[in-house]
Amino acid sequence: MPVEPRNQTEKKETDSGTIVSNIWIAKPEFGIYLLGITDYPIDIETKRELELDRDNFLKAVNAKLIDDSDISLNCSPGKEFTGASDTYTFRSRVYVVGRRVYQIVAGEPTSTIDSARVKKFLESFEFVKATKN
Repeated sequence: MPVEPRNQTEKKETDSGTIVSNIWIAKPEFGIYLLGITDYPIDIETKRELELDRDNFLKAVNAKLIDDSDISLNCSPGKEFTGASDTYTFRSRVYVVGRRVYQIVAGEPTSTIDSARVKKFLESFEFVKATKN
């Protein structure tokens, strides 16, 4: 993250159990950056989840879809997309790993977006294996 992020946790009770989302939001002077991790209590349908995450994010920031493509990271399926509102451009990557969804977003004012910085941020995300102590 370009600056220290603020963390928030959201829980949603469903008939299948609790959905827990942790979101870290950083707001440097040049934009907004975030990481969201959502854990589901049941198996999810990957393709549908990726599309819903894209559409729900764009709706939340009042942006229109510019482009999207299917991607993967360490064999985990994902989606990369770009959206634009009246003033901001957002780039995001979303991955599904089992019952967990990861979403990373970089958003900057369209008039001053630093594409290299956004690319560097998105490419910095990786999965690491947990080690036992």
